[in-house]
Amino acid sequence: MTENAHPKKMLSAQMMNYGSYDVIKINQVVTPNLESTHILVKVHGSSINPLDCKLREGLFKSMIFGSLPRTLGFDIVGEVVSMGPLVKHFRIGDRIIAKSMSLPGGAHAEYINLPERVCAVLPESIDFITASGLPLSGLTALQALRDHLHVRPGDKVLINGAGGGVGHLALQLAKIMRSEVTVVVSNKQIEWATLLGADKVVCYGDGVIESLKTKFDKVFDVAGNIPKSVAKSIMKPNGRFVSTDFSIQSSISDVFSNVFQGQSFSTVMVRSSRMDLDYLINLVVHQLLRVQVDKVFDFVDIAKAHQYMTTRRGVGKVVIQFSEAKA
Repeated sequence: MTENAHPKKMLSAQMMNYGSYDVIKINQVVTPNLESTHILVKVHGSSINPLDCKLREGLFKSMIFGSLPRTLGFDIVGEVVSMGPLVKHFRIGDRIIAKSMSLPGGAHAEYINLPERVCAVLPESIDFITASGLPLSGLTALQALRDHLHVRPGDKVLINGAGGGVGHLALQLAKIMRSEVTVVVSNKQIEWATLLGADKVVCYGDGVIESLKTKFDKVFDVAGNIPKSVAKSIMKPNGRFVSTDFSIQSSISDVFSNVFQGQSFSTVMVRSSRMDLDYLINLVVHQLLRVQVDKVFDFVDIAKAHQYMTTRRGVGKVVIQFSEAKA
């Protein structure tokens, strides 16, 4: 193993139990060992995603192998400090960006062990705070629009929940794909959605989506709260619908819906992809994609960041920044 710095201990924000934000505690743990094709990354930034909150609340506990405590977090930006002998594309000191492949993530710690194949180089022109909001949200937005919805120029696209981490990136990507975009956001997010390029902005409210007169080619339900009956009514006969809201029941229902009608329903299951991250980073570098940061928390205050996620109504990402913190 090629080494520069591989400390024996590190701080990790661990989920001690399932429940509210106060189950997150910062503990000293053993730094993970390296495999031959992995790199050890000193984490400089991450973010809190709705998925982290759902995992903390125990909604997907059957999918998490191993016992508690466990470390959440999927977004990683940082610096390579150690690497296995078969690593080919990185060197000590390289700045990297990645999405963790495993549940429940593991990024909310001072160090993380990653396969080099899921890591991309982070250019010096992008700061760690901005980059922290990109991996999971950006990959979700891109893969939902491109791989599930097959968005094409001129498509009429509805994005429900366009003010959050995934939504504000999806809005911009849909415009890059030259589609006509209608978004549903909160009242406080209307101005931002307009500035980010939405063709039509609708404020949340009971019956708002059902009352839309446009028949959409594609619907991205980022908020995960559009009933299937409503989705069917607002889409064209061959329309496509994708949601971020995963459950076994909804997946089975999607299969039957897709068999018996022309409309298509699916749930986006995000995959780690260096190529997709490279594409997103290139858009950010060329100022074609903006990662909006709602609020930044220090690592030691990560439980407060979880608490903030339950009440926030800002635009964009809740970011975690790391420093030489003490437990």
